[in-house]
Amino acid sequence: MSNRIVFSGCQPEPLLSYLKALGVLRLVAEQADPNARGAWSDEGFVLHTALDADALRAFFLNDYSPTPIMAPWNGGGGFFGTEDKEPNAVDVIAESLSPRMQSYQMVIGQVREILRSEGMQEKPAKEAKDSFLRRLRGELPDAFVDWIDAVVILRKEKSSFPPILGTGGNDGRLDFTLNFMQHLIDLGLHAPKPSARSAGFFENAAFGRLTAGLTSKAVGQFDPGRAGGLNMTMGDKGDSLLNPWDFVLMVEGAVLMAGAAARHLNAEAYDKGAMPFTVNTSKIGSGTLIGGEEDRGEIWLPLWENPVGLKELRHIFSEGRAQVGRRQASNGVDFARAVASLGVDRGLTAFNRFCFLNRNGKAFFATSVGRFEVRSQPDGMRLIDEIDGWLEFLRRACRGDNIPARFSAALRGLESAVFDYCRFGGAARLCAAWVRASASCRGIRASWAGSESGSCGRFRCSAPTG
Repeated sequence: MSNRIVFSGCQPEPLLSYLKALGVLRLVAEQADPNARGAWSDEGFVLHTALDADALRAFFLNDYSPTPIMAPWNGGGGFFGTEDKEPNAVDVIAESLSPRMQSYQMVIGQVREILRSEGMQEKPAKEAKDSFLRRLRGELPDAFVDWIDAVVILRKEKSSFPPILGTGGNDGRLDFTLNFMQHLIDLGLHAPKPSARSAGFFENAAFGRLTAGLTSKAVGQFDPGRAGGLNMTMGDKGDSLLNPWDFVLMVEGAVLMAGAAARHLNAEAYDKGAMPFTVNTSKIGSGTLIGGEEDRGEIWLPLWENPVGLKELRHIFSEGRAQVGRRQASNGVDFARAVASLGVDRGLTAFNRFCFLNRNGKAFFATSVGRFEVRSQPDGMRLIDEIDGWLEFLRRACRGDNIPARFSAALRGLESAVFDYCRFGGAARLCAAWVRASASCRGIRASWAGSESGSCGRFRCSAPTG
């Protein structure tokens, strides 16, 4: 018998809430009910499982064994001491007597042994970090390997970091892994019994029920509405308030974002394309996006209405690539075209689009910029594909410094028109895209007087003039 349990505390947005849902499904399927399945509905995330609601509560409060999540390559990861007055979370977990921490303790011991053998007494320098990461990935258990694959893209020459987990499991001075361990301690999961407040916190995180006593700790980029600061409450500013279970389940869900797709890409594939549904930012499609704003890319997270198991969900994310013709989607406009032409896995009903934007001093926010419904293939996508050559040419022409403003304006107008057609369809929007393409082509050709082919240095324009 399967129970249908609605996790109303796990909504499609903000990013923290979406990842919580992934965490719930992953942990239940791996540790309690292998046949558990999950889907999205208007009410939140729906879990189909043999466990009833009371058994689920008991699992998370008493039996859930945390994934060994840590970042020994970061100075703030707890392996090289901390500046906090509180006891080091790594030490607390390493000394825990709780059976649920045995996997964590084993990996901490292995990491410390590797650090001793490498003679590392401080975080590795940039030159040594890649080799250190490779050794960790090669010697530590699979659960930790999944975490490494979620936070770093290991390449032959230079590694890079997916935006969903900052720059290797941290964002500035905020280390996600050390905070994850501290939240486990706050919930009492390292102790023989969970803390008295753990059950209330879980009810709030999973089912949206009211609770008191939220902790005043940073949430990072994952939930801009709770980040604290100016205009965050009544009065001039407020603190960041966080439910520890929110953060724990969010990080557990982020493990599913491991970049397994990197194995299927050639050596020249761009970094963000190696992560599930992650592309370079296109500053169009939402009034909150402005040109010139610093960003780390954008991610399109899928929604689905039919229940899927963990195995199927892993496949969706591991093959989380979007194709435009024969090439990989490289930015938000390409991804919209891929969705509109069914160039992504079938069975998905929509995508939530998040852009990682610098909007909090030096810190970044995962800003929600809309939902993109998956529609049947528009008849006009073939005509949009005919603009592709000119669109790519225009993008190349707008790279670098000292680009004329009319070039940038032409590109933004064309991309916006293409994006709107892919999102909403309609003959009028299709015509608008072609009008934009034709006008931009004529305008740029006119600026290169004396060249019949419309060429300018490295570039050659071959688009139709409409």
